[in-house]
Amino acid sequence: MGGTQSNVRSLVEAQLHGFKGQVCLPDSAEYDEAVNQARANNNCAATRPALVVIPTDADDVRIAVLCAAEGVRQGLLGVNGPPIAVCGGGHSELCVWDDAMLLHMCKLDAITVDKAACTVAIGAGAQFGAIGDIAGKVGLAVPTGTWGTVGIGAILLGGVGHLTRS
Repeated sequence: MGGTQSNVRSLVEAQLHGFKGQVCLPDSAEYDEAVNQARANNNCAATRPALVVIPTDADDVRIAVLCAAEGVRQGLLGVNGPPIAVCGGGHSELCVWDDAMLLHMCKLDAITVDKAACTVAIGAGAQFGAIGDIAGKVGLAVPTGTWGTVGIGAILLGGVGHLTRS
């Protein structure tokens, strides 16, 4: 079994220095909101992460991962499953785990298009619908799945979309 709430709180206080995002512990309303959003977007069962962290940039992600590593060393995270689970844009039944750190990427949903270079930079919390809309406005297409609510992580898994059928 994972760490007690007070031990997790101590871990957060000791390890998340410089973290600019939001930290949600199980005794907060923000925790329930973040976990419920992750479950709803990803069809997850009723699991209880040890904590939820919502990073605002890559440095926050680095700090959170280092905190999770220390949580593993202390036996607070990853006792009966993965120590850290990532919730991207949506549609992953594996993104919320008991006693894990839920790394909720919802604030990292920026999409930047460089029409001249024909590139699209996509944040970890972005969804296919927004990607298609933004890229399409400048005449570009991104080979994504067919559902607008699917998260960007599916591109890494090789999803099937309208551009892959021909």
